[in-house]
Amino acid sequence: MINSAWKIRSRYLLVALIVFLLDQLTKRIVSNAMVPYQSIEIVPDLLNLTYIHNRGAVFGLGSNFSSPYLSWFLSLLSLISLGVILVYFLRVGSSNPRLYVGLSLVLGGAMGNLLDRISSGFVVDFIDVHWFHHHWPYFNVADLSICVGVGLLLISMSAKAEKAALAATTKATETTEI
Repeated sequence: MINSAWKIRSRYLLVALIVFLLDQLTKRIVSNAMVPYQSIEIVPDLLNLTYIHNRGAVFGLGSNFSSPYLSWFLSLLSLISLGVILVYFLRVGSSNPRLYVGLSLVLGGAMGNLLDRISSGFVVDFIDVHWFHHHWPYFNVADLSICVGVGLLLISMSAKAEKAALAATTKATETTEI
């Protein structure tokens, strides 16, 4: 029983590792092939590769805040988040693949950005989605993974809440009929 649970979890941990490695590989390629603030148009008026150093949080939040402690604070916050995710990952039942995939994507992305922040003091961002001159904040594979993972977690929790509400309604109906 325990062995099969670990087999299942190890598959999802592999997903987290793949996300982490893909994130680090893409950041390394961009860092080696481009100079900061260089931009390469991929799809006109829609997508560029633009190499930046993000000293803030996800999507550059707080990057204009000049404090020598910001990187340390964000690293500490990431470490705490990783700990919470790992504990939850190990405690949750293995019957919900959407939940595990969501946790794995968040875990892999968080590890990728944390490594950047600890080793460099900033995170490499390079995906620049825009509509003509209206740009979305720059991001990377880790950020994308975290956003998709959180989305899956929200869907999973919503489905669980709907199932619980349906069960409660069914139980209340059965009780009233008796």
